[in-house]
Amino acid sequence: MSEPRRWSPARMLDPSALGSVRAGLCWNIGLLVAALRVGTVIQMLPSFLVAVRNSPHAVLTVVSWLLALAIAVVLCVGVVRTRRPPGDRLAVAELVGMLALFGLGLLTVAPDDRVGTWIGFQPAYALSVLIAISVLTSRWVWLVGVITIPVVDLVFCLPAASAGWPTMIGNALTLVLLPTITRLGFGYTVRIAELADDSAARVAEFARREEERRAQAAMHNGAAVMALLARDDLDDLEAPVRKALREQAREETERMRRYLAGEDAALGDRRALAVIVADVAAGFPDLRIDQLTELGAHVVLTPEGAEAVSAALTSALLNVRIHAQAQRVVLHLDENDGIWVLTVHDDGVGFEVGTVTEGVGLREIVRAELARHAIDVRIDSMVGAGTTVMMTGDWAEA
Repeated sequence: MSEPRRWSPARMLDPSALGSVRAGLCWNIGLLVAALRVGTVIQMLPSFLVAVRNSPHAVLTVVSWLLALAIAVVLCVGVVRTRRPPGDRLAVAELVGMLALFGLGLLTVAPDDRVGTWIGFQPAYALSVLIAISVLTSRWVWLVGVITIPVVDLVFCLPAASAGWPTMIGNALTLVLLPTITRLGFGYTVRIAELADDSAARVAEFARREEERRAQAAMHNGAAVMALLARDDLDDLEAPVRKALREQAREETERMRRYLAGEDAALGDRRALAVIVADVAAGFPDLRIDQLTELGAHVVLTPEGAEAVSAALTSALLNVRIHAQAQRVVLHLDENDGIWVLTVHDDGVGFEVGTVTEGVGLREIVRAELARHAIDVRIDSMVGAGTTVMMTGDWAEA
């Protein structure tokens, strides 16, 4: 039994800890917002006693500071519980609380202390609030905040005429511009995180499909051979055919075992393609197979390519055995200017290529698996005229 993961600061800040890049990013942005609020409160603390002493209403001053602390606590708790920046509900509560702080400030902060001091902490606290609601809230909630709070700030600072209009207007513009830039920047970053999650989901889906395809390639031939071994008339087959089926079952079982064990599908050295053709054909003594491989006898394949061609040729001949009702099969191998061509032709019933959906054998083992090894496949068939499977690959003599 695996041990549970221990909490650590590094894990808390890990963008992938919550299962998606977007969720991890939002959690980190939430922590940043909460840290900014805590930092604002810490900056306020040295001025607390002076603010109480200078205020015409000391009790209301204490109330206003406690309200600011309570708003900060609610924000931090909300961020930790939801692991994201404030949503619309918390943002609305933040704005209402900020308006209350400005209202108390009009009663408790002297006009000369309202601009450029931490005694009148309201403008700095308002900036922290606007940044907090500028990330994942709806557009309307954000617009209400970014319009209302700067206007209220101007009203709050209006009695401080000695500070000068340029300073007060500049501070109000800060309450508009900085949250706007924050929203644009964080919004762009969140969008990047969403694209990363989409890409990861697509990669996972591609991996799932590839694993499904590999499973089909590993199991299909074995399932077909086992179905033949389970036939009621197995004992009626000639002894060489039964022996060949058992040998094929052993080989396919080994192929499935390697897949399930996660081992490499292909083992050993390079193999001559003509030998591969002969080995596969030997497993089908019930089919009349003509092998014409002299023109490509010198072609050799990598272990991986040999494994893929062997599986594809086996699948093609299994289709002939089960579906084609063929009297004769021709395996022809040729090579010219570094291009080898292996053709499997049967004189069976054939089918209409454009109207028949290919099964797992042709689709996954013949086409898809060979394509992974840069081997092209062409399948031609006509009702009553048999089927031809042509495999083509590059080869350079080592």
